Amino acid sequence: MEGWNCWSCLLDTGSLMNNPITDLLAGFRYREMRVAKEWLLVPPPSNPHVAVIGDYDCDGICSSAIIIRTLETIGWRVTEHVARRASGYGSGSSLFDEVMQSDPSVVVVCDMGTNDFEGVKRFVDYGKRVVIIDHHLPDSLCTIHKVPHHMVSLINPLTDNKSGHSKEKLVGLCSSGLARILSEYLVGTEGGRLCEEDEFASFIRQIACIGTVGDMADITNEINATIIAEGIEAIKNAAHPAVSTMISSSFDKNKTIDYRFLAFNVCPVINAPGKIYDDAYSSLAMFIKLDKGFCVECAKYCIRCNNWRKGESERCARKAEVNMVKFADGTGIIYGEFPIGLVGSIANRLLKFNLDRCICVTTATYDSVLKGSARGENVLEYLEGFRDSLVRLGGHKNACGFTIERIRLQNLYDYVRMKDIQVKE
Repeated sequence: MEGWNCWSCLLDTGSLMNNPITDLLAGFRYREMRVAKEWLLVPPPSNPHVAVIGDYDCDGICSSAIIIRTLETIGWRVTEHVARRASGYGSGSSLFDEVMQSDPSVVVVCDMGTNDFEGVKRFVDYGKRVVIIDHHLPDSLCTIHKVPHHMVSLINPLTDNKSGHSKEKLVGLCSSGLARILSEYLVGTEGGRLCEEDEFASFIRQIACIGTVGDMADITNEINATIIAEGIEAIKNAAHPAVSTMISSSFDKNKTIDYRFLAFNVCPVINAPGKIYDDAYSSLAMFIKLDKGFCVECAKYCIRCNNWRKGESERCARKAEVNMVKFADGTGIIYGEFPIGLVGSIANRLLKFNLDRCICVTTATYDSVLKGSARGENVLEYLEGFRDSLVRLGGHKNACGFTIERIRLQNLYDYVRMKDIQVKE
């Protein structure tokens, strides 16, 4: 990781002439958020139920927590749901029956949905309005635009729609950042800002900050920098009980609350239960439940999950390093019988062996389709040329996941080898 030493200046909102979030919300012109506000600002008396579905990673958990607390503040009756890793990507097929039990009038999907046409359409077919808060690139098969537009609000700055200059300013935000903007847009005071001293506002700032750090969002984006700086300040002033528990349990002797500390000591704890035990609801519960003692106990459970994950990831990474194929262009590739929930963590740990990027695939199951993860410099762009040979590819600039047919593993190796040859030439 480069640039730790420059974060203090990048994240200093005092150096900004104007707060970019205040400037953004003044005269907001993002159509999709305006539609979402129309649907969510006042719960309909006939059916004040809303369902919130989130992805199981740190950004999905944090964006869900922000939206749940915001909608509860407005007066909605909220049922919360978390995607399960074992069910694969999407909000529809695996969670549809569970969500429909509460018969919500609106379904809010956090950190996924852009590429889940079938899942979203099932809700729409039953007359449910759907708000999608997502930041992932639409893949080549994305057909979400085919869902009736009057039933879906797709808050994703990377989708092609003419939503004005406000949308462009949101490019680079993760789902937690977008959720914070929507929260302030819904319940902010005059000028769109939340009350500085309010416990609710402090919670929103803390969780948006953690989600933004956990998703490795671009901190040169001034809105991201503001979200992180304000969140760190809120944590220092009065950390949420779960956040405080994670901080105090850290083995980091220097407990200075900054970007680096959150990235290594808080975000992985939120990720761990969903990655290891497919139990991401525990991570969500520690933020949304009002019983502080219960939040602390959930946090302790997540910490135990993460401690096991760290030890096992390190053991697997040391073993993988011996068998990993390294290329001159700085790419490493490894196939092995790794626990599915550790593939991304292993790939990330292998970067320390003088790699620019690492591709890791687990062969631990007998399935014909395998799971892989890649970390490192521009790794999503690096794999774009192989997208047509993958079952699915998604993620971010420097961190992505994919699924691949077992019979194509040799093709992936050949692709990486050819990329290396092209660089040499």
